Amino acid sequence: MKKLILISLSILFLVLHTPAQSKTPKAPTQKEMDDAMQGMQKIMDGMSPEDKKMMEKMGVKIPSMNSMPKMSEQQMQNAMDIATRVVPPKDDARIASISKIPLTSSTLPAYLSASHTKVLAVLRPEAKTKGEELYQSFKKKNKSSISVGNSAASLWMMGKPELALYVLGKACIDDPANTDNRNNYASMLSMSGAEQLALPILNNLNKRFPKNSTILNNIGQAWFGLGDMDQAVAYLDSTIHLFPAHSQANATKSAIEESKGNKDAAVAILKKSLKEAYSEDKQDKLAQLGYEFDEKDIILPFKPKQDPLGLEKFNPPAIPKTVEESVILEKEWRQFKDECTSKIDQLAPLLNQARINATTATEKRQKEFMDGTNKQSIPYFASRVNIKLKALSTDADGTYTRRIATALQQLNDYSTNKASLTKDFDKAIAKLKKEEAKQDGEGKANADFCPRFVALENDYLKAYNTEWEQIHNEAIAAIRQKFNQETYYQLYTKWPEDFEVIRLTTQIQWISTLHDTYYLSINSPVCDPEKEVKKGKSGPLPDFDDIHCEYHSELSTPIGKISMDCSRLTAELDLEVVKLGIKQNMNKEGFSDQFMACSVEIGASKTIGTGDLGPLKAEASVGGSVKAEFDRNGLIDITAKAGVEAKAGIEIKGAESGGDVSLNAKVGLDAKISLISGHGSIEGAGTLSGMSKYSY
Repeated sequence: MKKLILISLSILFLVLHTPAQSKTPKAPTQKEMDDAMQGMQKIMDGMSPEDKKMMEKMGVKIPSMNSMPKMSEQQMQNAMDIATRVVPPKDDARIASISKIPLTSSTLPAYLSASHTKVLAVLRPEAKTKGEELYQSFKKKNKSSISVGNSAASLWMMGKPELALYVLGKACIDDPANTDNRNNYASMLSMSGAEQLALPILNNLNKRFPKNSTILNNIGQAWFGLGDMDQAVAYLDSTIHLFPAHSQANATKSAIEESKGNKDAAVAILKKSLKEAYSEDKQDKLAQLGYEFDEKDIILPFKPKQDPLGLEKFNPPAIPKTVEESVILEKEWRQFKDECTSKIDQLAPLLNQARINATTATEKRQKEFMDGTNKQSIPYFASRVNIKLKALSTDADGTYTRRIATALQQLNDYSTNKASLTKDFDKAIAKLKKEEAKQDGEGKANADFCPRFVALENDYLKAYNTEWEQIHNEAIAAIRQKFNQETYYQLYTKWPEDFEVIRLTTQIQWISTLHDTYYLSINSPVCDPEKEVKKGKSGPLPDFDDIHCEYHSELSTPIGKISMDCSRLTAELDLEVVKLGIKQNMNKEGFSDQFMACSVEIGASKTIGTGDLGPLKAEASVGGSVKAEFDRNGLIDITAKAGVEAKAGIEIKGAESGGDVSLNAKVGLDAKISLISGHGSIEGAGTLSGMSKYSY
């Protein structure tokens, strides 16, 4: 019934275009609802069978408005409350079920065992069966609880939350003293909708490791999930005090501020979270809150090269400043323009084939998306890079748009602005011609006026073309920058086949721009016909530099690897795991109904001269670490931290975040892995949300 009510209200919102508000809007009346339903039924009745079939392939079941249940105004208001809720309501029953007696080392084993039993009662039978197979396999491969726990954390990162919960629960029972496993298990419980089970474990850890930002954040997230905002804020504020840029704590604190109507505070806090770790959810939320993005808000793990296409290698002939240069350069320009035409003729068929390939690839992706075999609808970095592209195209960052427009306008107006110079030149030439004409004929001096004509022409060419060349070169430099930067960024906003079309189109546009160069030339004969005129020195045009994706990050876990490149995110399970019947395709599963986001800190398992320091913290790392950021769609970022390569449990290759060097991180079975919770689903749709109350 609840689902049908929510569907009905969603349809009503679509029809009425209800705007987003900071407070819960008033529910529609029964008449408004009936009218909206009838309107939607007309729309659906008018859909073609092909459109209906396509929607069903995409998993959208076309409902009949006539079969929708009648709802009272109170039911509609309750459903409206759920649909517009920013924070979960306070769950007094679950809060009351939390034991007031702190866990101790002697009571901890029984608690972990009882919690696992409670989880088993909710997990799907197939998850329990596969979970046990995986657990036994991990135990056989490496008997330590650390390795089993890390394999469980890897299952979580690979989008297998139920299997992760099962395996990690068993690992905690095997070794209750392992603090990393306990933190990660509590984090999973909290993000899966069993915050009441997570808190006693986290409180026990907090007593042992005070001022640990990971534990404090995880406690705050658990209280948020239970709807106790006072408790949540207290722990989240403590986390932010230790690490002001904390991604998860700031994101959840922003939601709390939004729920209070403090929009400006919500925006400011969420911007801090976004700067630490980007996600589309945060970007969408900021836009919903009315914030207009600035390209400086987006930090990318790569930066453009100065000349990725190799355009600076294309050097057209100079602009002539003398009559002699006009004669020489005319031949060079003729040869250069012929080479440009030839180059364009070579590129044109390649562009046509690239367009065909792009169309075929698009059709294939659309089919895979409709079949549900590929959920990635846009290239991986497209959302954030498009903000950079918009800034470039609107010249928000002061790059080239205004420079190009200004230079082109100056070139367009140039002849008008130089009209007086041209007029004076024409008068001087006419005067000299009259003077020459007066002394022509028998008995006249018949002096050689050629040098005087050439002197006038040289002065005019120099005065006219010097400034013309400066403006022209400024336009060419700005256009070159435009082509270089936009093409480079489109490596990350377009699929490879589409990018190939852009690459070839840009190359043709660049060659055409150079080919169409205009300049003033005076090709009157040189005064000394015996003087040898230099030959043109232009040769074949150079090749463009190859531009391709150079960004690749890879996180290898004990059970598989997740790879990120310019356009695609892929996940691949280890062969041994696949043999146990675990599906390799991550696209159909994941966290969509589980939680909003989480972070994972991965570092060395051993540090010389220290004991157990508790879970890794987001703000610091010992001996080098890697931070992986996840949202409901899976991995969204990998960042190398702290400079020094760890020697136990994790291998880091490549540069720290920033630049074009790829990052590869290999997590060993003995690495230290810490899950940092993000807040759970507002509607309580996590794997364990159906768990009954559990008292201790």
